[in-house]
Amino acid sequence: MPRCNPACHRRNGLLPRRLPPRRFGDFSAILDNSGLLRRFLGVKTLLTTFVLATAAAMAQQAAPEATLKAGSAVSLEPVAAATWVQGEAPKSFEPGKVYMFECWATWCGPCIAAIPHVNELYKKYHAKGFNVFGMNVWEDGLDKVEKFVKAKGDGMSYPVAYTGKGSAFETTWLKAAGVRGIPHAFIVMDGKIVFTSHPSQITESIVEALLSGDEGAKKAADEINAAGAAREKMSAVMQAYRQAAAKGDADAMATQMAELEKLDPKNQQLASMKLDLLVAKKDWPAATKAIEEMPDGPARQMTLSMTASRISSGADDAYPAEFVKVVCKAYVTMVAENKNTTSAISGPILATLQWKSGDKDAAVATAKAAAAQAAAAKPQAGRPSLPAAPFEEFAKSLEAGTLPTMREFSESLTKAMKAAAPQK
Repeated sequence: MPRCNPACHRRNGLLPRRLPPRRFGDFSAILDNSGLLRRFLGVKTLLTTFVLATAAAMAQQAAPEATLKAGSAVSLEPVAAATWVQGEAPKSFEPGKVYMFECWATWCGPCIAAIPHVNELYKKYHAKGFNVFGMNVWEDGLDKVEKFVKAKGDGMSYPVAYTGKGSAFETTWLKAAGVRGIPHAFIVMDGKIVFTSHPSQITESIVEALLSGDEGAKKAADEINAAGAAREKMSAVMQAYRQAAAKGDADAMATQMAELEKLDPKNQQLASMKLDLLVAKKDWPAATKAIEEMPDGPARQMTLSMTASRISSGADDAYPAEFVKVVCKAYVTMVAENKNTTSAISGPILATLQWKSGDKDAAVATAKAAAAQAAAAKPQAGRPSLPAAPFEEFAKSLEAGTLPTMREFSESLTKAMKAAAPQK
């Protein structure tokens, strides 16, 4: 089954490119590749945030050569042929009006995250000529879409269609445009594509420019395309950085990081990259200071999550115990302060950090607490709770004096999650 394409979000600056698995450990890669973690935990849990941040491998659509581009005419026949869950298909393209066809799916986290933004644009500008149509794609099951849209209520107030897998819309719009991931929005005026974009990039100023006429539409297209080119350049720099990091080439890492700072001085990944560089140089005093002085915020959370995962998944002698203790202390504080992202899943990571830093008693206590939390958890919002058995096995191993690897734990958890997942 196709999934939200991280390449789409990378191009739009929403996710980094894939990092080599050996940099981030097998734990995150296995869980993310299983496709089950998000189903069980949702995007608000600690490890889900980490998995999304690291952008481990996910399935992508094929990348045929695009024949549908800016300036190409599009047909409404495939749109009208869809099953309309809410509202109606446009009968024609009215002159001067703007049409946004927003491609999404119920299983796509970034798609769902973009819906409130799209809905606000629709509510504010629909009366002025901005028309939004939610095109559900790459989905198998009309009932899932109907339930989702009904549950969203006024939070998804624009017309919504279910196209189904292999639909005419998929063939003549998505495949023809070379679309490999969602969410993906087509902006159409007078029956022709003005541009395509991630929906989050379509701001109020862009919509206002589109509605102002031909000159405004050209300005909006130029702005979107320029921003896309800048993101592509930034992505290339980040990819070069990660290739250098995979090789342990500190000089090349420093060069690419400096280039990224020029392009985007406020990029949230800079903090993690700077720490990576210090670790690559084995400058442990500076790396320790960087952890201790890092300001609170999303960048710190992402950096600590990534660093904790690397340490817990790496060799025992890859990091000095004193550095592990500092990371462990910061990680404990982060989990305690962010109750909305706390999950039993953070337990094995923290326990491993404690074990590797020499505090085995604390590690056992943490593992037991995580097992108890998993056992006591109740299903929320239609999602089943985490299976407790893998956490209990992890805790028993520590009690017996053996630290399981993150690969062993993740394989056990993945197996249990697959067994507990609803059968289709």
